[in-house]
Amino acid sequence: PNPASERIHIRTGEGMEVASIFLMDPGGRVLQIQEGNIRKGMDISHISDGLYFLSITFGGGEQVVRKIAKQ
Repeated sequence: PNPASERIHIRTGEGMEVASIFLMDPGGRVLQIQEGNIRKGMDISHISDGLYFLSITFGGGEQVVRKIAKQ
């Protein structure tokens, strides 16, 4: 997993646009949703250290899930 402490930034390929990011705990409970202005990243400073999942949806409807570690 990619470690982060305060903010998560999503890098995409050329021409790909992030439509939404869902931050979820290991049980699948949604903790935070960010839509729209994704370029600034997602603030995670308020959550406890541990493992989490990001569900990232792109403008074309493609969805990927990535594991992150909050430190």
